[in-house]
Amino acid sequence: MVLAVFFMITAIAIPSVNDAYVGQQLVGAADVVRARFAEARVKSIETGDIYGFFYTPGGGQYFIAPMVQGFQSMQSGAQPSIRQQMLKNRVTFAAGETIQDSRSMDAMENSTGEYSSLRPVLFYPDGTSQDAVILLQSVRGDAVVQVELRGLTGTSSKTNVMDAEAAQQ
Repeated sequence: MVLAVFFMITAIAIPSVNDAYVGQQLVGAADVVRARFAEARVKSIETGDIYGFFYTPGGGQYFIAPMVQGFQSMQSGAQPSIRQQMLKNRVTFAAGETIQDSRSMDAMENSTGEYSSLRPVLFYPDGTSQDAVILLQSVRGDAVVQVELRGLTGTSSKTNVMDAEAAQQ
């Protein structure tokens, strides 16, 4: 009898614990994206180049690089080391939207063609960036976190974990 009660309580508790774990994975991934946004902004200010946070929609790959031909710095001519990185725990970039402005259109015209399957979020040397919203999705696809980037200040914020259906509305 005691074992039956124990197993019933365990069966009820496991989904709740699992949901909390998935939520923490999404929040952690959102914090990583926000940190990389800040890194791209600082690199842009330091080098005088437009930098991009490049990500793969539907996947977890991303990297930071100058938004110029061959990802090479226009100011110093240096070729930065580009490290492809992955979001952990199979979190993916579910969707993303950036607001195009005249600077971003100019940068896209003068940039490399090497990123055709990637989406960039641009950071400018004056500390501003594109306005952007990126949705991160759990491995099960049932939960999302939204990361928002404010263009005027170059600062980012994240939402709480949301149900994927609620986020689409």
